Formats: sequence, structure tokens, C-alpha cells
Amino acid sequence: MDVLEDIVLTRNSIQHEVELTSMRPRHADRKPGAAPSVFLDASEVELLHGMDQSTTTWLAPPTVHVNQETLESSIDTVERFVGWLDAAIETKLHRRE
Repeated sequence: MDVLEDIVLTRNSIQHEVELTSMRPRHADRKPGAAPSVFLDASEVELLHGMDQSTTTWLAPPTVHVNQETLESSIDTVERFVGWLDAAIETKLHRRE
């Protein structure tokens, strides 16, 4: 479920820009303890981890970075979830009859 949450949060970050002055989609703040997004560039993550955490959120929110591998993995995760959900709905509907 963490991956599905990450997909939704990243989509929201893209649709609702964090900064009005930037054309590059950036990640919005995540809840404390949340898993890091899979849509981050590894070199940017390393750079941000070296910064003072109190400045990270306002000074340099990480940009959204999607590569082919991450996109295909996310699509696969969503397809598996939809398959599970469809089967669960079918099971629930057939129990009522």
C-alpha cells in the first residue's frame, strides 16, 4: 500500500504545484516516518540528506523524477492491486446471492 500512497501523493504534487514560481514538479511534505518516494533521483536524495532537515522543506523540496523502470514497476503494482480488488469485489458480490 505504500507504493499506491506514493503514486497518489506524487500525482497530487504534480497537479498542485508546491511552488508557484517553478515549472518543475516537486514533492510536497510527507508525514513524518513515511517511506521515501520511489519518484526521487538518487543523487538528489543524497544531497538532501546532507542538509539540515529544518531547511530541506522550504529551501529545496525534491523534484519529481520518473524513469522507465520506476514507471513500469508502479504500473505493475497498480495492476496487481486492481486484480486483487476486482477479485475481492466479485467474491463479495457472489456471497450475497
